[in-house]
Formats: sequence, C-alpha cells, structure tokens
Amino acid sequence: MSDKRATQRIVDACVGMGRYQPHELLTWMVADVLAGFGVRCGETPPADLRAWLLDASGEYARAVAARPFEDVLGEVYQSLASRGHRGGLGQFFTPSPVAEFMARLATPTDLRDPHPDRFLRMCEPACGSGALILAFMRGVVESKGAAALRRWSITAIDLDHLCANVCATQLLANLCLGRLDLGELVVYRGNALGAPENLEVVMHATTRDQTPDVVLPALHPSRLHALRQAAASVAKETDEGCGARGTAAQEPMQAKERARTVGSAAPTATVDQSKDESQIDLFAE
Repeated sequence: MSDKRATQRIVDACVGMGRYQPHELLTWMVADVLAGFGVRCGETPPADLRAWLLDASGEYARAVAARPFEDVLGEVYQSLASRGHRGGLGQFFTPSPVAEFMARLATPTDLRDPHPDRFLRMCEPACGSGALILAFMRGVVESKGAAALRRWSITAIDLDHLCANVCATQLLANLCLGRLDLGELVVYRGNALGAPENLEVVMHATTRDQTPDVVLPALHPSRLHALRQAAASVAKETDEGCGARGTAAQEPMQAKERARTVGSAAPTATVDQSKDESQIDLFAE
C-alpha cells in the first residue's frame, strides 16, 4: 500500500489556507514547481505565498519520492473537487491501477525497431494529470531498464490548462527525483481533435547528450502533421466502432462519442519512420 500521507498534507495545505481558493493554490503550486524546472506557464503566485509554496512544493517532492510514477497531483485535484473546490472544467482522472493496466495493454512487448537511431514515439491525446504516461514510463523502466526511456519521445495533450501543467509537472518531477533520462517530452494545451496549429506549447525538453533524431521544434509542420494523422486515426476507429450514423441529428452524438473515446484511449506507441534531413537542430526553438 502506497504511503499517501504526503499527498493528504498537500490537500490539507490547500484547504487550510483561508485567503485563497484551494484550486488557486494548486494552480500556483504547480506553476512554482514548473518554474523550478525552467518552465514558465504564465501563472504568477502572489508574493505573500512564498513560504506556503516552499512548504507545499517540499511536500510534493516527498510524495513523489515515496510514490514514484503514481498520480499524486491527480489525487490532490480529485480530493479538492470532492470537497466542492472544483475550479474550471470538471475532471475525472484514471485511477493508478487502471492506468497501469491500460499502459500494459498499450506498451508493445516486441516492437519492431528497424531504426535504432530514431525515437520510439508515444502520444497521449487526452493526458489529464498524466496517470497513463506515468504508468507507461514505469512499465518501460521495469521491463526494459531505466536506460530504455532515452529511446522514447512522449507527447501529451490536454484541453484544460491546469491539467496540461499538472501533467508536465508530474513527468518532470518523476524524471528528476528518479534520476531518469527521457529522450524527448512535449506537452501541449489544446484540443487533440482540433486544428494542431491551435495547440499551445506548455513545454518541450530533450536529453542533451543523446539525440537519436534531429529534434524538431514543438510546432514544426511535420510534427503537427503527425498529430493530425494520429487524431484522424482515432476518430476513424471510433466511427467504425460506433457504426455509421447517416443523419445530421445523430452527428452531435457521434462527435461526443469520439471525444469520449479519445479521452479514455490508452497511449499509443510506434516506431518513428520519418527522417527529414532539413530538420532543425536540437534546441533550435
């Protein structure tokens, strides 16, 4: 059984600060942790929260150290929401056991790798707090060893700004505290089923001393084209699974079904087959 005391202390700290709403405090705590990793997300905590943020960030670090690859901040968010402190969009995050099961189903055990000089790529189009990606990373480390993460490029997308920031925070915190190297991490805020050109980059990081690809900027047309193809593939599979709907009155229901399927889809893993010699050098953006 995981020790969840540190997680509960984060919840208590958010609820116990009377001057601000708990969801505001969670937003600022996430922004503070991201700032420590050099990621600026546009949220500026009030100056009088400096001491509180230091304590809350410390509690989060202890929670991650005690429970690596678990959805700590997702649990905090859900606990605050259950107390009536939900801010912004309503969310329900995948429980860790379910996330681990889905990650095992989605992780290839014998992935053909004809190009060992290129990244293996995984995309989560509705990442939420990052539970599925954390479970995926745990599975890679446990089955292939920590060094195997260096071969992977992971893309995460979520429509909700806080969720995208939480996902980035959790992935970076686990990589840092676990002293793990991931080949590439890209996190976007936006609609995975919408126009890729409208995606906002939350963060883009790569391992400096090992680059199996020439790494593209996060908003490079080739990368956005790949995201568009992935979203179209999910939409097609959903339409085929739900059956043809021929009337205009049924189209809104079809769109909702597609969105639910994308939101519940396990992450997908593929071997990158593209190589453009005109690609931009690492950290060019």
